[in-house]
Parts: sequence; structure tokens; C-alpha cells
Amino acid sequence: MGESPSEVDWNVIRKTAGDCLNAVWSLVCFAESSLDSDYDLARAEAHLALIDEARSKFREAMEVLQPGFEMAADDGLRHSPVFDALALATASHGQRPEFRYGPVSCATAHSTAFELLRHVILWCEDALYEIDDEELPADIALSLDCLHEVSLDAIRDAFVRLQRRNPLQKLVNSKGARQIRSWIDVEWAAVTRTPTAASRPSWDRATGKLSFKGQVVRAIRSKKVAANVVLILDSFEELHWPTRIDSPLRVSDSTKHHATIRSLNDGLVRIRFRSDGDGLGFVWEEPGGDTED
Repeated sequence: MGESPSEVDWNVIRKTAGDCLNAVWSLVCFAESSLDSDYDLARAEAHLALIDEARSKFREAMEVLQPGFEMAADDGLRHSPVFDALALATASHGQRPEFRYGPVSCATAHSTAFELLRHVILWCEDALYEIDDEELPADIALSLDCLHEVSLDAIRDAFVRLQRRNPLQKLVNSKGARQIRSWIDVEWAAVTRTPTAASRPSWDRATGKLSFKGQVVRAIRSKKVAANVVLILDSFEELHWPTRIDSPLRVSDSTKHHATIRSLNDGLVRIRFRSDGDGLGFVWEEPGGDTED
């Protein structure tokens, strides 16, 4: 089912889960505001736009997160290789939160964000049953597309009634959303073997200083002369220092690849850089240390 975990772009996975959570929280906040006196037709129209955006994010997430299908006849399709890999990567992280939010119960923060979005979209579909039959298009199966066929007055009134009957904020509050977001980062760091902020290098491009555990371990005076070195350090910093990155260099010459590694290590203390073995990436490490503490 799609890519194997080793081929997954975990940065994309992390962003997709974050997008799901953002869509959830936007709709939770909007649903709560539907009971305010200023929830007018313009707000109802904005609410509808948020629902459309959430549905788009959900479709993207279906492709990226490979959530699996519980009712699939093939056992291999019932589980998500992405979510399974995230759960395995954080298995040794001590006590993890119980990701339980109403009917949603998941093993990882990534899967929780996805399932919360699924549930919120289903909640929005319930608004259709708050609309008079005369307003709804005839002979068409009910779906959120039908909201585009009714008046904004009907949409506004439907969400007000639905929110009163079944408040969406009961599903997840701001504390829960922060916890999920925090654990999305924890899971991403674990599966990419990204060290914690306190135990990874820090590159300040403006000053040309590379630091590690509070000590400047390399200073680059001329960014133009050391252009390839700067490009690699920029890439590590942008990705929060996973132990390995794909080579950002345009050259594929192995001689230049190893020459760049020598330049990276020139005058460097406490950490070292090396090739990943196939010449397609760069690895940083603390000699005799552990980059995953």
C-alpha cells in the first residue's frame, strides 16, 4: 500500500498531520463562534469555505498518511505503514499520552490528527439534517456539496442548531490540540532520529557560527568561499538536524562530495561529518557520543 516506511518523506508526513490538526482547530473554533451574536451570513460563508478547505486537506492526507482501512479484506491494507512506523519509533519514549478524544482513540499523534479531521467532517455533514428538506436539492445523495446549493441563511441556522445540540468543542480543547501538536513533533523526531534541541548542533547563518551544546565548534568567515559547506549547514538547520540529509549539492562527482566533507570537518571540534556511504547524503555525528539522547 504505497511507499514503505523507509521511502517515506517524514517531513511531508509531519506537515500533513499538522495541516489536519490546523483544519480541525479552525472548524472547532468556528463552530463555537456560531453561537455568537455576530455569526452573520458573511461568517456562515467563511465557515463553508473552511469546510471546503478541510475536505481538501483530508483528501490530501488520505494519499500521504496511508491510514489503512479497518474493513479491508486484505490484512495488509488494514494497517497504516506510516502510523505503525511512528508508533514503533516512539515505543521507548516512556509514558505516551492516551490520544482519546470523544470517539477518536489512536496510538499516535499523527493518526489522531487525521481521525479528528475525519470526525469533524462527519460532524459538519450532520448539519445537513438540520436543514429543511425544501432547501435541499432533490434526488441527490446528501453530502457536504449540498451546502453549496442552499442559502447562507439555511447554513447559518443549521450550524447554530447543530452546535447547540452537539457542541464540537467537546471533541478537543486547546490543551488537547497543543498536546497533539507537540507529539507530532516528538514522533517525527523519533522516526527521523532527530536529536532533541539541547543535543543537536545549531547553525547561525548570519554570524557564520556552528555551535554544539553551547560551544562554538566552527566559525566560517567567508560564506562565498565555503559555499557548499554553508549550503549543507543550511539544509541541516532547516530540517532541525536529523542525523542524515540528502545531499543538497548540485554536483554528483564523488571526488567533490568527499572534498566538501573534508571542508566541513576542517577546524571542526566535537562533531564530525561524513558521507552516508552511497554518496547521496551527509551524516553528522558526535564521535563517541549519541546523537539521539
